[in-house]
Amino acid sequence: MLLTACMAADGALWADEPSSELIAALGEIVFDTARTTDQRKDALRALGNVEASSAADIAVRAAQDEDAELRSTAVAVLATAHLSTHRPLVEEFFAACPRTDPNYLNIRDQLEDAGNA
Repeated sequence: MLLTACMAADGALWADEPSSELIAALGEIVFDTARTTDQRKDALRALGNVEASSAADIAVRAAQDEDAELRSTAVAVLATAHLSTHRPLVEEFFAACPRTDPNYLNIRDQLEDAGNA
């Protein structure tokens, strides 16, 4: 059910002016440790193409989380939508990222497309 809601939110976030309330609600899910890692990652992925600084702030904070899967997803979000403003964080993560990480290829491709990998 939450996955469906996150997918619907993802569509709504493609609007010219994404809802700050929707971004904040997804952020609450991302940081709700009572939720499963998959639920938290789904909420974070819904922010994956949102260029709003509030979405980047959520991803930056999630990139510092204790959960390695959430950190990886957060860096993938930053690499996709916020690389120009958060390149050092993405590069630092990528330098230590094992090739087995599920986001490794995505992050590598984003860096290569930007001319840095």
